Formats: sequence, C-alpha cells, structure tokens
Amino acid sequence: MSFQILFRQKIEGLNTIEKICLLESNQLEIKVEIELLSNLIKNKLNEDIINQLLAATLTYNGIKFNLIIDSALKKLTTQDFYKFVIYPFLVRIFETFHFIKEFPVQFYYMMNLLERKLHHLIHNTASVYDKNKTILLYLPENELYEIGLLFANLLLKERGYRTFYIGANQNVKSIKQFIEDVNPDIILSFDTNSANYKSYLKIFEAFPEEIDKFYLIGRQITIEKYKIPRKQKFYNIDEFNIFFEELELKKAN
Repeated sequence: MSFQILFRQKIEGLNTIEKICLLESNQLEIKVEIELLSNLIKNKLNEDIINQLLAATLTYNGIKFNLIIDSALKKLTTQDFYKFVIYPFLVRIFETFHFIKEFPVQFYYMMNLLERKLHHLIHNTASVYDKNKTILLYLPENELYEIGLLFANLLLKERGYRTFYIGANQNVKSIKQFIEDVNPDIILSFDTNSANYKSYLKIFEAFPEEIDKFYLIGRQITIEKYKIPRKQKFYNIDEFNIFFEELELKKAN
C-alpha cells in the first residue's frame, strides 16, 4: 500500500483531500480561526486544522500550509500553538510514516517549511535580555529534527533569556568547548524519539560534574530512562513553561 493511500486514510472526517485543498484563502483563514477558538474553549485538539496541514503537506501546497500556520499564530500564544496544533500534527506525521523505511519527500518539504517559519519568528523576536541566565540549545550526534528545539528557543527568547543555539548533530567536543568558553547556566536538548538514545546518553555521561545543568524535553516514554534528575526532564511543554515561570518567581523574590 502506498504512503499516499495511507496518508489519505489518516485524514478523518473528510470526504476527500481535495475538499480542503480547494478552499479559497479567505475561507480557509476563517475556518482555521473558528476551529481554533471553538476547540481552545473545549481544550481539545484541532483535528480539522491538523487534517488541513496534512493535506497541504501531501500536495506540496506551501501557500496553504503557511496560511494555516499564520492564521493559527494570530490567534494563539506560541505555547498554545505548539501544544494544540504543531505537536499533534507532528505526532500524526510520525504515526503515518513510522513503519515506512524512508520518509517520502513531502515529509522533508514540510519540515523545511516549518523550520523556515520558526527561524523567521526567532529572528523577529526582540533581543531584550532581561534574565540573568544563559541557555545553550543543542541536539546530539545523529539527531537532525530541530522543530521541537526551535520552539524551545522561541519560547525562551520571548521570555527574555539569552540563548545560544548551536543546533543539530553536535558532539561531545563541541559542547565541551562551549561550556569552557561561555559557561551556560542551562544546557537544553529535545529528544524526539528513542532512536538516538546512545547519542544523548553519551553527552550526559561525558559531563558528570555539569550534569545539574543538563535539561531535556521529550515524551515521558522516551526520556524517563535517562539518568538525570526528574526535575531536569520536561515531559511536555507545560512542564517546560512551569519550570521557567518558577525560576523567574525565585529571582523576583
């Protein structure tokens, strides 16, 4: 069975993919806004919006994809945008393709669109550093998917933290050099799945004296096995935000 057929089967509640793709831009924007407002009130996932993102991905429709993303960003905070739209969308993507040996080209097209959007948002976030902590953001060797880490960077910059983003596929030597040069207060990474367990473990084991600085975001089933303190693991975006809110309250007091 082809991935196109599988992808179609994942889009629930729609007669055809074409039904969404043929929506005029203004109709789509209104539809996104209504769906977001109604589902946020109910604290539910935005299934219809996720389906539209899937359809835009499958058909290489970057205009529709960006329109949906931009419409959602107008209505949501960065945290809620990740929680209610992007995270469930990415979960759906990985669920769709996890048993296929190689991801289809549409997957990489979509990832590129998202990464470009996030880099744009980060670039346009005011660089006003009003927090006294510096944060290093990295992904270890063989970890290449940066969407989650880019969101973390955006959230931290919005909070006024000075971040140093060195990105994907970093080895122990690179992180060691950065610690020696800058001595960051927090060293943050994002584990998207358990495929690169050894790469993350290698980083943590290389810095036993600095382990209290290492923090990790990811699903509980993925990151609970790492031998770093529970308080340094964020099982979801809410835990991440609560930690930094409490950090800021301690400073204020």
